[in-house]
Amino acid sequence: MDIGERQFHWSLDVLTFKPRVETFAYRTRILIGAITINKLCPLKEDMSRELSKGYLIDTGVKPITWDLDEIPIVGQVGQYANISVGVIYYNQPGKTLKS
Repeated sequence: MDIGERQFHWSLDVLTFKPRVETFAYRTRILIGAITINKLCPLKEDMSRELSKGYLIDTGVKPITWDLDEIPIVGQVGQYANISVGVIYYNQPGKTLKS
């Protein structure tokens, strides 16, 4: 990284960062990275959206589906014999495709 480069807004202390090596349990949450905001160079959201819209696509949502959940079979014997078979479907609501 060139410190004199003006295209990127890197903090000058990024070059002095020293990584730490330590062990941890696999269920422990860890912080992979952190973001700092340069208050001298605020984000122009409208301009950023306009410039990046050619590279972004709308992933939409999965369609709502009905999935077969169970098939109960019921029998009843008394004065009459009765056997019932049913089908139960479960409604899967649409979810975003990025999840």
